[in-house]
Amino acid sequence: MLVLDEPTIGLDPVQIQEIRALIKELGQEHTVILSTHILPEVTMTCDRAVIIHRGKVTADGSLSELARKVGGPRRITVRLAEPDGTVAARLGKLAGVTKVEATSTPGRFAVHVAEGTQPANEVALEVLNAGWGLVEIADEVPSLEEVFVRMTS
Repeated sequence: MLVLDEPTIGLDPVQIQEIRALIKELGQEHTVILSTHILPEVTMTCDRAVIIHRGKVTADGSLSELARKVGGPRRITVRLAEPDGTVAARLGKLAGVTKVEATSTPGRFAVHVAEGTQPANEVALEVLNAGWGLVEIADEVPSLEEVFVRMTS
């Protein structure tokens, strides 16, 4: 068993990548416990996380399990090559879509999805029919930071 406390603090980017690779390699045959408040480090290195708040375990599981536990509204992220001013209105009319928001990234939209629905195919079809050029479509899951905040608030 190896216990590491903030193992990448003070390292340059190349050293951070080397330490991450070493931790992953060691984790294949050994138990590695990483104690850190740098949540992107956990996401890049770990298969499982335990969140401790005020001395008590508030969450324990794989990163995807923790994201499912916090729930909240699901979103699909869509990136379009040639969007126009009708994207939000057209996508917002699709079954299962509750809200569409333009993000700060040009051509990217957050499509909020009702629980229990899977409108990704319909969203992709509408994008193609409108001629906006589908660059990317992906399910958006809560980040470990969002999970941590929800579990400890």
